[in-house]
Amino acid sequence: MTPTAEIASSLPGVQYNLHMLKVRERREFQRLSFEQPLAARIGDADALVIELGIPGAKIAHLVPLAKDASHLISFDWNGETIQLECEVVRSLPMEMAPGYQSGLRFLRALGFSDVKLRALLFFELTRLLEEHSPAPLSPIHAPPEIDGDRTVRGKDAGFVTYRLEVGEWKRRIALIPEQPENGFTIARGFDGQEVKEVCDIYEAADAEGRRLIRLFAELSISEAMGIPPRQVER
Repeated sequence: MTPTAEIASSLPGVQYNLHMLKVRERREFQRLSFEQPLAARIGDADALVIELGIPGAKIAHLVPLAKDASHLISFDWNGETIQLECEVVRSLPMEMAPGYQSGLRFLRALGFSDVKLRALLFFELTRLLEEHSPAPLSPIHAPPEIDGDRTVRGKDAGFVTYRLEVGEWKRRIALIPEQPENGFTIARGFDGQEVKEVCDIYEAADAEGRRLIRLFAELSISEAMGIPPRQVER
């Protein structure tokens, strides 16, 4: 039995499927909703990550978690361990099963866990987009690793919104990183030659594929803004 299955066996209210992964819309950043959860540890307790995004996650767990206190959540992906300090923003008992569902906000990433988190999301999005767009994925590149000398962050980054209006793309500078329904917004520093290819993929994609592309765009925004922030090593 895999670690995920072992934890899930003690959390009967968490249903999952080995082949499905959906995207749930959020007002700010979207989160991937896993029907096959990721096995995790939060503090000394086992947990399942059932939703994951740049700013936070939703988990299922058996042991109550204190609010207004920081916790360390860790999970493995592709041979790497991702560790994030987080806080519990809400926690409710699960219906029809023992345990709790809690919403987490990521406070900071340990080591290079911010880069690993974006890599995980990029990988899953690339895999999913193959099901929702006939266009090739090669023009979309993984988010570059953070280089302290070159990365533009925060208010200096700026944003660019691309909207598909009556069959034509309109480019506008944006003050806030909101994702439009008929296009996508990216960090200005990522506004390079590959954007045209991304626009082509967007046009060829179905509705779900277009939502996935908006999540791709959010990865550039999260890196430019330093979300989640990386813990400074001393």
